[in-house]
Amino acid sequence: MPPPKSTDNDRGYDVVIVGAGIAGMACGVALARRGVRRIRIVEKARALRPVGAAIGLFPNGLEALRLISPRVHDRVVASAIPNESYQMKDLDGTLIRDTDMSKSSMVAPTYLVWYLLQQYLAEELPEGALILGSSFESYRIADDDRMKVRVSTRNGGDTTETEYTCRVLLGADGINSMVRSQIFGERDLVYHGKMMFRAVLDLATCSIDEGVCPPTGTSVGYQGDEKGKLFSFRETAEGILTFTAMSVFDKPELLAGEGARMARLKQIFEEYPSDVQHILDCTQPSALYENAVYDIEVEDAWSKGAVLLLGDAAHAMTPGLGQGANQGLEDACELAGALAPVLLSGDSHEGGTANSVTTALELFWRSRIERLKKVHAASRSRTASVNRWSKERPLNIQKDSDVSFLDDLYGWKPSASLPV
Repeated sequence: MPPPKSTDNDRGYDVVIVGAGIAGMACGVALARRGVRRIRIVEKARALRPVGAAIGLFPNGLEALRLISPRVHDRVVASAIPNESYQMKDLDGTLIRDTDMSKSSMVAPTYLVWYLLQQYLAEELPEGALILGSSFESYRIADDDRMKVRVSTRNGGDTTETEYTCRVLLGADGINSMVRSQIFGERDLVYHGKMMFRAVLDLATCSIDEGVCPPTGTSVGYQGDEKGKLFSFRETAEGILTFTAMSVFDKPELLAGEGARMARLKQIFEEYPSDVQHILDCTQPSALYENAVYDIEVEDAWSKGAVLLLGDAAHAMTPGLGQGANQGLEDACELAGALAPVLLSGDSHEGGTANSVTTALELFWRSRIERLKKVHAASRSRTASVNRWSKERPLNIQKDSDVSFLDDLYGWKPSASLPV
């Protein structure tokens, strides 16, 4: 293989971000709004496709998004359908409970489609910042103390390697972070006894029968006697139905083929009502996203020199509290506030000076780590409770929640807010 070619950017980049998920994209947007324009985001996916799942943004995540980009925040709020009612039904259709959110003390998230948020953020990036189809391979410190980041791009059977020069490398590449592996070594993933199955359906093209999709603003879930097993669905955005299904597995069993994954999901929920069967029949196998529920222990340090982890790369958590994307947005907002002034000042020296890049990165994660450890532990606890949940033993979120913890969680404010 030929040696990696250098980029044509003689000055290099201020920041190279590995991973174009929510945390990585949001960080790029936040830094750009602060005036840092020499940004490169490297993403291994070859295209940003309309697949994935619904995600929920709670008040803390929405506030972070508003500070990162008011325009993206407003587009999210405009596209989301507010949840007015949560209905849980037995497998025979009997209504177990119907929660009117206008009369509930529960804090409901703003549900949206993951790929729409990714798309909205991508449109706010500096032109040419995002490079798709490229995988992070490694980084090194050159003789001039600048960082060299090596990425590979596959074109058919050929692989091209490119080396980017940058001042800061941000690993936002998820729970299986390659950046984390290089700076801290391999980390064990902790399995939490459950598999999740999710999909996004376009109501205009998937031929859902009338009456199957719940009324606008209503989420419907079906649950039987089997603990930890649930199928829920809603119209998450206008014309877009999403479903989330879960089932307990002693061991994670990820299947390779799209057809095999869909066949297994239909078998798991074969005793569920006809509405569920119809939704699954209308779901293209390629639209199904399945994953085993893992997390990692929150890293004790998130940076090494001018390399930093954020989002799931630093603190991947279970979906118990629905806080994964929200905490990634908090990370992006806080990091931009800490890092952008240093990058714009031109001070990139190693050491302990107040304006150094390394000091800024360390101050960022030290200000975040205790909060993340609390959220991470609470999310694990909630997931364990959900795994024991059935119609006979429903999870009472209001009763089982620490009110002061949730007040602190949802009431987050940044230590250095972005300009509005």
